[in-house]
Amino acid sequence: MAPAKPSERDLLTIEAVLAYQFDYRVARAIAGLEGLLVEYSRRGKIKYVYWGNERILTRRPTDGLFTLSITAGRIVAANSKTPRFRVIVEKGYRPLGSVLVKHLVDLDENLRPGDEVIIVDPGDNLIGVGRLRLPPIIARNALTGEVVRVRKKVKKNA
Repeated sequence: MAPAKPSERDLLTIEAVLAYQFDYRVARAIAGLEGLLVEYSRRGKIKYVYWGNERILTRRPTDGLFTLSITAGRIVAANSKTPRFRVIVEKGYRPLGSVLVKHLVDLDENLRPGDEVIIVDPGDNLIGVGRLRLPPIIARNALTGEVVRVRKKVKKNA
């Protein structure tokens, strides 16, 4: 199916899911973007959300929540205060496929394993987006392990 302009109901669904997953401020920022397009699954549910030519959100079929693109990560960062929704890593650290415990500086204590997170450096510069693997209390006290499974990274020149 080709992307189509979302109905009012679709926009409310996107906003409601994002408000549950993040908060209302982030939800309004993304759902309020001009020129949003949606692509539906065969069953008629929202599968992808596009802004312009870029896919910014992908709906996970397992739980109905969204995964983030780098652009959506930037919107989350701009509409939330540090450390909310963030995993903060050492300055200059560029994760390959995972953020490891030894590179962790701080993270939002309200996160739970499976949550979508944005990965930033101490200056709040976006490094990537991914999915949290460990509870914050364990991540802070562990000696080894994977904190975040990185899904997308900011290109070095960006």
